[in-house]
Amino acid sequence: MAKFTSNASFYRRGQGEIQFSFKGPTWSEGGDHQRVERNGCVFVEAAKAIPNSDKSDWDKKILIGLGFNDFGQILSGLRTGAGVKLFHKHPSTGDTSKLEIEPGQQAGTFKVFISGKQADGESGFVNIFLSTADITSLVNLIEFATPRVLGWDV
Repeated sequence: MAKFTSNASFYRRGQGEIQFSFKGPTWSEGGDHQRVERNGCVFVEAAKAIPNSDKSDWDKKILIGLGFNDFGQILSGLRTGAGVKLFHKHPSTGDTSKLEIEPGQQAGTFKVFISGKQADGESGFVNIFLSTADITSLVNLIEFATPRVLGWDV
């Protein structure tokens, strides 16, 4: 069976773009059965807009891998209105990344803030405002991905 990949993307002119992509779990074979060796994740890539252009600066993108535990925090924060604050630190490189989602100043909008800092000191951030419809799509993506990152869709 062929496998296809695609990105779910949210673009805002003058702000930038956020892309979500799925990576399935890694399986190991053990005799007559398979088991999940490593859970999958949803990768979030964010890039600032290039001034006076319809393009984003993907050479300076920020990458975050969201796992099963992150999904619960995101869904809970969005459903309760408490917002989302995630912080990741890569164990071997020391690189850090942050994802925050909070209600925007205008009704029905949400501010998504993504930042990253490499151990060598280079850093960047992206701010994008999403609509309620965009956030609903994001929730649907996470709900769909949850059993699949665990290998429960087989």
